[in-house]
Amino acid sequence: MLIALLLAKICLASQLTVGIVYSHFTDLDFASNLTTLVKNNLEDELEVNLMYFDSLLDESKAKYSPDIIFDLTFSTTLSEWIKKFAEDKKIIIASIHSDTQAHSDWEFFIHNSWKNQIEALYGIISYFNWQTFIVISDDISNKNSEMFSNYFKDKDYRWYFFSNGNNENSANLFIGKVIQPIGIRNIVLLNQGESAKLLLKALEEKSLLINGTGIIVGSEGSWGLNSNGIIAYVESGLEMADSYYSYQGLAFIKFLKIILNLEFSSDLSLFQKLNNYYSREAENLRKNRSPALPDLLKNSSCYEISSLKTDCLPPNLFAVDNHPISNFTLLNTKNNQKIISGNIFEGNLTTLAPLSFPGDSLIIPNSPFTYINIWYDNGLGLSAGILYTLFYWKSVHSLEGFEIASTELLCSGNTHHQNLCFSHALSTPAVGFITSLFSSESVSFIHTLRSLNCSIPNVSPYSPSDALQNKSDFPEFMTIMKDIKFNAKVMLDLAVVFRWQNFIVLYDDINDLDCQYFISLIEQFNMKTATKFNIKIANSPDMRKMNTTYTLDKYSQWKGWFKSLISLNVRLYVIFLNVPSWYHVVESFYDAGLRRGDAIFLSNGRVAYSLTWETDTSQISKLIELLYGSVVVFHAEWFGEYGKKLENGYLKEYGGSSVFSCYSFDATMLLLHGIEFTIRQGQNIKDSQALNINMRKQKFLGCSGIISIESDGNQRSLPTIGIHNVRWDNSTQLLYEELVGIYDTNSLQLITLFQSILWYDNSTITPTDSIAYENGCPFPESKIYHSEKGASILYGISVAIIALVIVESFFIWKKFLMRINIEKLIVPARIHFEDYFLMGILAVDFFQFISQGPGIIELNVWLSKICNYSLINFNSSIAGDMYWVYLCSAMSISCYLVFTAFILFFGFNNFEIWIVRYIRNIALFLMPIIGYVLFVPVVTILLSIFECDKGIGSNISDSFIKYDCTVYCWKHNYSVWAVLSIISMTVFIPLALFFRNYYENINSHINIKTRPIFIIEKTVFQVIIIIMNKTVKNYDEALHGLCCVILLTMLIFLCFKSSPYNYGRMNCWLIISYFAILWNFILSSLYWLIRFDNWIVWFIIEWLVWLLLIIAGIIYQWKLLPSLLLTDKGIDIAIFLKFGLGSQISAKEINKMKKETVDNNYLGISKTPNFDEMSNVSSYRLNQHSDFDN
Repeated sequence: MLIALLLAKICLASQLTVGIVYSHFTDLDFASNLTTLVKNNLEDELEVNLMYFDSLLDESKAKYSPDIIFDLTFSTTLSEWIKKFAEDKKIIIASIHSDTQAHSDWEFFIHNSWKNQIEALYGIISYFNWQTFIVISDDISNKNSEMFSNYFKDKDYRWYFFSNGNNENSANLFIGKVIQPIGIRNIVLLNQGESAKLLLKALEEKSLLINGTGIIVGSEGSWGLNSNGIIAYVESGLEMADSYYSYQGLAFIKFLKIILNLEFSSDLSLFQKLNNYYSREAENLRKNRSPALPDLLKNSSCYEISSLKTDCLPPNLFAVDNHPISNFTLLNTKNNQKIISGNIFEGNLTTLAPLSFPGDSLIIPNSPFTYINIWYDNGLGLSAGILYTLFYWKSVHSLEGFEIASTELLCSGNTHHQNLCFSHALSTPAVGFITSLFSSESVSFIHTLRSLNCSIPNVSPYSPSDALQNKSDFPEFMTIMKDIKFNAKVMLDLAVVFRWQNFIVLYDDINDLDCQYFISLIEQFNMKTATKFNIKIANSPDMRKMNTTYTLDKYSQWKGWFKSLISLNVRLYVIFLNVPSWYHVVESFYDAGLRRGDAIFLSNGRVAYSLTWETDTSQISKLIELLYGSVVVFHAEWFGEYGKKLENGYLKEYGGSSVFSCYSFDATMLLLHGIEFTIRQGQNIKDSQALNINMRKQKFLGCSGIISIESDGNQRSLPTIGIHNVRWDNSTQLLYEELVGIYDTNSLQLITLFQSILWYDNSTITPTDSIAYENGCPFPESKIYHSEKGASILYGISVAIIALVIVESFFIWKKFLMRINIEKLIVPARIHFEDYFLMGILAVDFFQFISQGPGIIELNVWLSKICNYSLINFNSSIAGDMYWVYLCSAMSISCYLVFTAFILFFGFNNFEIWIVRYIRNIALFLMPIIGYVLFVPVVTILLSIFECDKGIGSNISDSFIKYDCTVYCWKHNYSVWAVLSIISMTVFIPLALFFRNYYENINSHINIKTRPIFIIEKTVFQVIIIIMNKTVKNYDEALHGLCCVILLTMLIFLCFKSSPYNYGRMNCWLIISYFAILWNFILSSLYWLIRFDNWIVWFIIEWLVWLLLIIAGIIYQWKLLPSLLLTDKGIDIAIFLKFGLGSQISAKEINKMKKETVDNNYLGISKTPNFDEMSNVSSYRLNQHSDFDN
């Protein structure tokens, strides 16, 4: 009935009624504008009314009943009500929701389906041949995303959601922090117009709308185009839409025009009419294989969409799913206008005009990457280091959508050349510049770039100029090194570690400030340390400055000046000069008489790397002789495990030398880290100021240590300075600089030496700071070399002595000591002086063992002084004539022991002559002192005569005694002294061992007894540790410490296996003292392995463990080891009070009280025992058949 009425109206040319239905969810301005648009276009053919949904559904409120309903309620619930109402009333519904299926034949969609839109997008992307792209959409429907993935399953795309309700700030954050860091430059926007407009504006602000970028905007966003070079596809007929309401209004107008243009018959429904129309027109289009735009293409004005002209609207076709046929127009924005450039019919793209892309490019952007260009200056051939950095960066960093490109510049030269060079370089603009190593060029480059309005960050691997460090003058500049002044501080700290106090300092006008800074550091140091350790500059101020242009051909004029400096007899030279002047000065010193060993050069720059190409080949031999063994203080290269890994990769890739490449690596990494940070922060990578700020925020591990830029300047804030040792490479026949340590401001320990420095004589012993030998040797110290033959003899004699001691000890044990039985002390006894003496031997052993162990000077100063400035240890600083006094004393002690043995064991005990008795008593008194206290010093002194590992030639007779360089070994009377020392040790060691036990034997009143086997073990241990102190310690402190730890551990094990003493408390404290010594050995060994110079840390760690050992010993003694050695109790104060109050106290009572012991309760008796009677009860028993009784 309704269809007939509708047809009747059409046939009678009466107007159809259209109801645009809105709700409280609808923007009323939007609905009003859309209604006005429809009326203006179809007012003569249709009656269009805007009506509230309530008036539609409630017939009592309805003024009229519409023939066609346009649903703008934007509510699923209300739409369902309207559909039900329309089905009942047989009213056609036009809907803008293309993601739903029609519920009846009366509902039609005015827009293409999601499938059609995907099909059109696929046609464009296939035409562009995009394999990787980004999709931004406001649709979160799983169904739609699944459909999209089915179409683009062969593509690499990433889907991101951006809501239509977001503002401009949200769009900037989204593009900056989400899209930009991905680096992919092919982007598809499927958002609605206003949202697409915000995203396009954000892309432009982030400088992403540039050459190489491709942007495709979907149909719903096509009316929001606001930038040139954008590609959009829009449903045919909606090309002129410039707002959301016009986009929807034009679609509705097209739908109404179809209704008005159809020819109806009463036997066909409206749906069938529309379907027949679609089939007929679609078949025509398919035959032509191109979209039919009959009226649109005839009118050239329709190519430029500038106004709403319905004359340009092509016919709309509907498919069987009640959606328009898949027919889209391709738009391209040029000169701020939308130009029709093609058509997409059922996924097939046909272009009608050349396409333009961002940056006015006519080339289809097909790269998935964002290209970022950096410039670099190829000074000193640094290109390999920079290219390796880019190669390494790609392999380890996650900015996979970005391609870092580099452009080599050769802009060094005059100002005119620099202007031409950089002007040409601006054709391939860069975000940063790895500038020159040299300060003058870096300054010139910055000024030239500024004149070209280019202020990109400039990073230099070096450029130590003071002017460049001013951040306010050069805000765009950064360097990954500290200036030379910092190196001067490192050299001073190094001198303190080596205990050097005298320097010769030279400089020129260019390095004047650096030298003066070094001198001021010395003055500040001397003020701080007062007179304890002063550093002096030996040459006067008028003998320090040289001409900047000094060369070797001027030597004749300066000869006297050089000889005057040499006559100061100072070995340490600090020269603040640039290469090659630095070399000319060293060559001049050689010509003036300086030779290897006479000088150690401290340099703040590399001296070996450029030697071959900065110096006359005829002069190289001079430099090699004087520079060998010198120390170079310079920024570390390829430092640590990470640095070595990078260096290996560099050498594998490029080969050759890696010198200086580390600095270009770190400079480039600083720029790359800043680029990555800027991108991830969502900032514009072409914003030079933002990139500069972000680079200064970086802190990362580079090949030269921790890289960061100081906040108030342009230098590196936390440098790692390398301590290099100049050495000789036999394979290349060249000098090279070996990294042997670091000066690390990031560490608690500033200076760490992980290799020993090989000095001019190939030894690792730090030389003195003066040329003359301190003890007055008859030859200059420069002639001293390590004597392999002397060292070999020392080792051979040491091994022989150890073997001799073991044999003698075994003989004494077998002959005299094996059958001695020591009974455990279980009965309390009165303590005697000899018992106290034996207890004191524990303290003596403690210091003696430590003194013979690994060096502890840096670990515990006061402990070293106790060991060195007492008779406990032989002080190695005693030399010259005093040494022979000590040696004669040691031999005299050996002779005295022989004499004592002769007196005691050959019948003189039966003589009652006073002189014999006097000698015997003295022998008995000195026996424990010689056997226990002087054993280590005597053996040390006797063995020292064989320390001939230094010499002035290769022959054994050219070696000299360590403690008196005026006496040559194995020459003249030396052999007599050597034989006497061997004889003395041969008799002293066994006699001292024997008398230790004999002393305890003959004094039966001594309560503390030592087991003979422990005396043997301890003696062998003492001899071995003395010999290791003389041999192994001189070559490797860490190895010496490890050997000491192993030996002492074995001795402790033997002590646990067999108790050394018969008294429990004595055993307890012996073990505790040995563990304390072992802990000292372990810490000292660790010190020499890691060279951690913070003495406070070592002090706390050592004393903390020692304190715990003491506490453990006290607790163990208190709980389990009662005292069995008792002292006499003094007179009770109560007796004197009683006497003072007038009571009668007899002398006998006082004497009785005096004899009472402290521990009555422990004895369990009421009467104090008489010690005169107890003295006959001995806890020490000898086997009556022992050899001592004979």
